[in-house]
Amino acid sequence: MSDGWSDTRNRPIVNVMATFAYGTVFLKSVDTSGEYKSREYIFKILKDVILDIGPSNVVQVCMDNATNCIVAGRMIEKEWPMIFFTRCTCHCLDLLFEDIGKCAWVHDVLKLATKVIVFITRKQYSLAMFRKFSEKELLKPSTTRFAYSFIMLSNLLDDRVKGGLRRMVVSEQWCQWKGSKTQLGEEIVSIILDASFWANIKKIVKICKPILKVLRLADREGATMGLIYECTHRMIEEINHIEDVDHLLLDEIRGICMQRWTMLHSPLHATGFILHPIWREKIQDIDEKLNTSWMETIMRYTNGDIPLCGVLLDEFYAYKTQQKSSFQVPMANDPTRMHDAIKWWETFGASTPNLKKLAIRVLSQGSCASSCERNWSTFSSIHTKKRNRLTHAHVEKLVYIHTNHCLIRRIRERGLCLIEATLDMMNKEEDDDERQHVSEGGKDIKTYNIIALWLS
Repeated sequence: MSDGWSDTRNRPIVNVMATFAYGTVFLKSVDTSGEYKSREYIFKILKDVILDIGPSNVVQVCMDNATNCIVAGRMIEKEWPMIFFTRCTCHCLDLLFEDIGKCAWVHDVLKLATKVIVFITRKQYSLAMFRKFSEKELLKPSTTRFAYSFIMLSNLLDDRVKGGLRRMVVSEQWCQWKGSKTQLGEEIVSIILDASFWANIKKIVKICKPILKVLRLADREGATMGLIYECTHRMIEEINHIEDVDHLLLDEIRGICMQRWTMLHSPLHATGFILHPIWREKIQDIDEKLNTSWMETIMRYTNGDIPLCGVLLDEFYAYKTQQKSSFQVPMANDPTRMHDAIKWWETFGASTPNLKKLAIRVLSQGSCASSCERNWSTFSSIHTKKRNRLTHAHVEKLVYIHTNHCLIRRIRERGLCLIEATLDMMNKEEDDDERQHVSEGGKDIKTYNIIALWLS
């Protein structure tokens, strides 16, 4: 996987890393200063790394959705047909959030929310006043990736923040503050006390919550191909059944989601879904799209070897129908074991050795290039302002040692353990978030509504 960024001296750097079932290894970084990052240039960087590792050891190349990266990925597939190019799931979901944010009604709500937060946090007196009425801080607007604006809205909807804002604007201290008597101050009061403003925020958060769940799953190490296909379909299905949102608005959001999913989808996503044991009951009747992706995967995996394709199809039929004895034992149908797909195939896949090998290769694959971005913090800690005379070659060596030493240390402490994200982890995080959310109830809602009616 590969991704680019700029260091503290504004030099454009391209990181290349390799991820597998036991962790992520830093391979190299390239200083692209003075270079035009064309498709051919990116292809050359990736080609050198693939030849160094060995093409037979590479399953996929994962990058973001820039045009030059997409074309370079296609050039990799043309050079080595058995290697797949996949787009970064996190980047696709971030683009999905941006698309939703461009919808007219969502854009208007974000604009009002930003106006409220900036007005309160810009002045020390208003911020101190807010902190007096709220136990939770406001999240300031920022033009960062990964759906920050919608996390900001979710924080704004928290009862501690929402209640604090409402208590503040009806308090005597607010009325005596000269900033509240300005035109902007009066506009902020009307926004905060407007019930439709909070209702629209609630709609946006409801729509974005399923997307955030998939994003959090995809962004963690060990989030494999076997989960993304089904989780994305569940995400779209959950959005379809949201109540209290106009059908026309939902149709617009659903169209945006389908467009981004079409862009993200690759044969590896479908194959990961087909070979993940937890979805085995769902693949009894494979639809045309899944079947096409499955056939493309085995043809590229076998390099067109028809007899080996036939063996894989026969073994897949045995896996699907549980004809082999290893698939019939009670432990093979234990859901707790089926969540760990790689371990499951290592334990119960002996009767279908060719399919087992393919399944482990596919299910070991990550779905995004976020590890390259997490590596930026290592660069930043090494190449500080006090050490900005370090050349890129020296920084690369230090980052190589630091990053890979962390992986070695983890293996020494825990052993060679598989890193695999599961649906249980995602559900547990969601439950933890719910437990952390402290609700203050609606004790003052009636008072706020009366004051809002009076102000109108």
